[in-house]
Amino acid sequence: MKKYIKLLFSLLAMLGITSCSLDTDNTPGDLEGMWKCTAMEQNGQTVDVAEKQIFWSFQAKLLQIEDKIGTQPRILYHYNLNGSILELNNPYLYDRDHGDKPLTEPTLLAFYGINAMNTTFTIEFAKGKKELTLATETYKLYFKKF
Repeated sequence: MKKYIKLLFSLLAMLGITSCSLDTDNTPGDLEGMWKCTAMEQNGQTVDVAEKQIFWSFQAKLLQIEDKIGTQPRILYHYNLNGSILELNNPYLYDRDHGDKPLTEPTLLAFYGINAMNTTFTIEFAKGKKELTLATETYKLYFKKF
């Protein structure tokens, strides 16, 4: 009888572990970590933005976009990754002291090279996945792994 009870508890424990969903289910894979934006291109015009210290950090299901100089607000995004397609959804203003708030002013995204609240990029890697390009139909963002 004790043997059956132990077996039952073992099966229940395994079932409990496998049924949980973690925030890491949307693994960023090669996007994982911090990327420094080096250039932005729109309509064939490329602008060097390396001195602006713009960083995109991917972890689990969240993307944090920030200006390390501190002149712009930090943005948090939920994202979905499907092959070479990156979808950014539901942006928030980063505010750990008072609670992150949904972003209501899309103009705050322009500094970071984003033109809409919800955006879809095509992902391209180069140089052994140490360089990244995120492209839409109208613009491209260039990054180096940091």
